[in-house]
Amino acid sequence: MKYRTAIVLMVIICAVIVVLVAPNEKKRLANDIRALKNAVEKENKTLTLAYIDNAYLDKKGLNYSGFTQIIDNLIRETDSISISMSGMKLKIDSVTSSKTIFASCSLGLRIFAKSGGDKVLIYGGVIQPAGVKGFFKKTSKNYRLYSAEY
Repeated sequence: MKYRTAIVLMVIICAVIVVLVAPNEKKRLANDIRALKNAVEKENKTLTLAYIDNAYLDKKGLNYSGFTQIIDNLIRETDSISISMSGMKLKIDSVTSSKTIFASCSLGLRIFAKSGGDKVLIYGGVIQPAGVKGFFKKTSKNYRLYSAEY
């Protein structure tokens, strides 16, 4: 009987922790995603890379080095960058035994660049934004993108 009571109590405590922690983590994740967007729009490579994990690798084979090259090219070849995000859905996926928090975000994305006076859509659809799913890992400073599906 004591064993069942202990298990029920542990389940209740875990549920309370999840209910209290998840909303705060979702807010932190949303803030970090917006900060990443702003860093790209300001063409601040250092700040942008602070939100990208050094071990970044996606299913298309893009790694951290390739990501860095894309950022360099984008900054070099454009006068300004504008990002439109819509339908952001956040999910806290798991907390590991080392208390590392993993999360994901799906959203619609359009990236516009201005070059030589012309505004060009460089990512996303004209009618609808492109669906993107990002996978994040929380570090001591912020959430960092470690993979994406696009």
